[in-house]
Amino acid sequence: MGFPFSQALLKREELICIGTTQAALLALENGVSFNVAGAPIMLIVILAKVTAIYNDSAVAAQYLLTYNKVKQILVVDLEVH
Repeated sequence: MGFPFSQALLKREELICIGTTQAALLALENGVSFNVAGAPIMLIVILAKVTAIYNDSAVAAQYLLTYNKVKQILVVDLEVH
């Protein structure tokens, strides 16, 4: 139901964002790519437990837009709970 907040958790979330951004860049080059660690998309704090801090898809999308890799992005989230 989540992880205790820590510096290690922050590092984990940063690495997930980096991986998703790298996967997006690889998809532009190769037509397809994915990050198996990606998709913890919401900040949910319940009883001092954190499931995710950053939206890795949003971070990757913003990177692609900021550095003019793409003009527009459509994110389709098919995550099932």
